[in-house]
Formats: sequence, structure tokens, C-alpha cells
Amino acid sequence: MKNNSQLMALSPLLQKSLKGSIFAASVWNDLDFETRIAILRRWAKSLDNQSAMMVNFQCNNAQEMVAEMQVMPGPTGESNTLYCVGRGVFV
Repeated sequence: MKNNSQLMALSPLLQKSLKGSIFAASVWNDLDFETRIAILRRWAKSLDNQSAMMVNFQCNNAQEMVAEMQVMPGPTGESNTLYCVGRGVFV
């Protein structure tokens, strides 16, 4: 949310849900990558087979593609770093 007035315009139930989601997202972002993967894989065990396969597929892709920052040297000598972070919640 850009400001509190936008949040206040929402229904009380939506306000509560959004505040909880924002808090949970900040806690999730503070966890290291391996901890997140472990939590997701543990959660996948409680799902039906097809859903668990999708969660594990996404975890495998994340481990291959975004687990570590990639240093990308630029043509003029500058260096750039490619990394992934959470972007927050949306309704």
C-alpha cells in the first residue's frame, strides 16, 4: 500500500488480511533461501500428489535459477548483480 489512507478505504476484514500478509512477507523475506526451500518442500508433503509435484518443480527451478546472485560484468568495466527478492503482497 502506498499510504495508510488507501489501507483505511478497505473493508476491516481485508485490512486485517492485508496487514497479516505484509507482516508474513517481511518475515519470509528475512529467511535464507535454503530455509524457504525446506519449508516449501515440507508443506508439499501435506498436499495432493499433483500439487506437491508442482511445488517441488518450482523449488527445483528456484534452486537452479535464483538461489545465488549472479555477477554480470558489463562491457565498459562496470559490474552488475542479478538477484531475486520478494516484491511484497497484492490483493
